[in-house]
Amino acid sequence: MNPKWLVYSFLFLVLPFFGFSQEERILNYDTQIEVHKDRSITVTEFIEVYAAGNQIKRGITRSLPSSRYLNDQKVSMKYRIIEVEKDGQPEPYRLESSGDQILYIGRREVFLTPGTYRYKIKYKVPHQIGFYDNYDEIYWNAIGNDVSFKVEKATASLRLPEGADIVQKAAYVGRQGDQGQDFTVTEEQGFLLYDVTRPLQPREGFTIAVGFEKGYIDPPGIIDRFGTLIVILLGLGFLFPYYISTWFKYGQDPPTPSVYPQWDAPDNLSAASTNYILKGKHQSKSFTASIIHLAIEGYIRIEEMVDEGFFKDKKYFDLIKLKNADEGLSREEKTLMESLFMYNDRVSITGEYDSKIASAYSNHGANLSVQHSDFINEGNNTRLLWLPILVTIAVGALAIVFLMRSAYAEGINIVMLGGFILVAIVGNILYGYLIRKPTIEKLDLRSKIRGFKMYLEMTEKDRLNLLNPPDMTPEHFEKILPYAFSLGVEHKWSDKFKSILEKAQYQPNWHNSSNPVYFSSHFGRSFEKSVSGATTQPTQSGSGSGGGGFSGGGGGGGG
Repeated sequence: MNPKWLVYSFLFLVLPFFGFSQEERILNYDTQIEVHKDRSITVTEFIEVYAAGNQIKRGITRSLPSSRYLNDQKVSMKYRIIEVEKDGQPEPYRLESSGDQILYIGRREVFLTPGTYRYKIKYKVPHQIGFYDNYDEIYWNAIGNDVSFKVEKATASLRLPEGADIVQKAAYVGRQGDQGQDFTVTEEQGFLLYDVTRPLQPREGFTIAVGFEKGYIDPPGIIDRFGTLIVILLGLGFLFPYYISTWFKYGQDPPTPSVYPQWDAPDNLSAASTNYILKGKHQSKSFTASIIHLAIEGYIRIEEMVDEGFFKDKKYFDLIKLKNADEGLSREEKTLMESLFMYNDRVSITGEYDSKIASAYSNHGANLSVQHSDFINEGNNTRLLWLPILVTIAVGALAIVFLMRSAYAEGINIVMLGGFILVAIVGNILYGYLIRKPTIEKLDLRSKIRGFKMYLEMTEKDRLNLLNPPDMTPEHFEKILPYAFSLGVEHKWSDKFKSILEKAQYQPNWHNSSNPVYFSSHFGRSFEKSVSGATTQPTQSGSGSGGGGFSGGGGGGGG
């Protein structure tokens, strides 16, 4: 025979075996489980691998499931790593959460040379015993179904507390859901030794389930089972009586005064103040009302401008300073004049963000707050709200701690926790609203403001039924116009004067519009939109990325 054919034949027969010998695999996987009286277990795993530098580069990884089902409930798994070794020497490791918990074993900077390595992993897991009517049970995946390598040899042992007799036992070999019986088992008093009789292919696992006599494991106490429920009931037992008793004592509102129409601003309030007191906060209507009043009183002039665009015209507003602020203005109007015209006597409001306009708007609102916030907030009883909020947070946090610490929490704990969170949020919001007790003075002033608004909305027929109502003149129109903008009824107020202003050939000198009714009907909406754009800072977006990796292999898992 040709010698060349002999060489080819030899290589054909030998190379597959040589390649197989270099395949990364688990040579031996031995799991030792010890059950403790406090319902915890200690697991010691000996994993002997052949590493060729393909997947197993720096060490192995071990997937530890983050949850499991116990007593027909899904519970969280917690691991305390006791010892990690490689070839009998301590080995660095880290435990990270990524869905499951991943145990990385090895040094980042050290690559393994091809060869055989023996790893030892020892860890403790609390609350792993199932409790049934006639027995207690340990159910554990001695080798999990997430092992990505072939396992040539697999063994497992289980030791129960001293004196505990085995009532029943079962074990399964294969993929998820398989019930293969390819194993032998040796049984002694409280001890079982399993020996899988065939290699395990990737994704095949080995599960054991052992029932044993009751009375050797401390059962979960009432705190373990119902700690969350108890905490929530105690919290509710405090909150509801607190809500009811404090509301009866501090939260019942005095009678609301009747509303009667009146044709002048109550208590000589400025236009901006009427809106602030009625709504309890600063709005663009207050800002607009102050601008209108400044214009009518001759301090500024409003010019409505249009930039003609190819597709769409763009409207903007120029405010022109005519004279300095003096004692004839309200405090917020003085502040507004100083803020708007700090640098120039002409200011444009284009609808685009402008820090100067935003600052003027903010200062205007701050001044109104200084003037009226104490009056508005008096009687809100916010001091009474802090205690239930703190109690709610404390009860919720403590309830979650009990739920997370116990693997035996009954389903009612989860239902009660969800219900408590919902009830607490709604309850505190509702209580915060109900506990407010407005002062008689605030109710009276707000009723007067509503009466003033009622007058602005009245028809001519109803107005004539009033006792000595003011004459409907251009002067009266201008005097009340800022208040109409402030209270949001400028359209109705302008409609009343349409024929009167036309007959008087009224031409405002404080605005460049030749039609005052058109101005009143359309200015407010356009101006407030421009103010909103000028005072709202655009949001900024950004992005970033990062990451890293740790190459390796291995596997297996319990739980």
